[in-house]
Amino acid sequence: MAMTSAERQKRYRQKARDSGDSRINTAVSAGARACLKRIAKHKGLSEREALEAILENVEARLIPNSNGSLQKAKPATADGYSNFRQQVISTGILKTQRAYIRNGYRDRQVRAYFKQLEAEGLIKKKGQSFILTN
Repeated sequence: MAMTSAERQKRYRQKARDSGDSRINTAVSAGARACLKRIAKHKGLSEREALEAILENVEARLIPNSNGSLQKAKPATADGYSNFRQQVISTGILKTQRAYIRNGYRDRQVRAYFKQLEAEGLIKKKGQSFILTN
């Protein structure tokens, strides 16, 4: 028997809680939302990843670490793409986009990562799939 929308949502929220994620529900101005969307699109990130990167960057700039000096700010690009890129380079294996999505990456995120890899010349499109250029 198929699950209802409410049951799917309940399961989704439970899974998020179990993984340590925390939900934030707040209203922001239309300008702030548009800004977040532009940053996410520009960096090829989901809005969640962009917001997390922004918060980590601001925290590193504003809050001193244990020895009293400011932490080194993380780049605003977030670690998602660099980790993805390093994984592809170090293993020499490029899975299908669908395989990455099944492993937890978001659809738009995977497409953006593949587009960046292609722009860097690390992969090229061959028919409907991509191959490593090495």
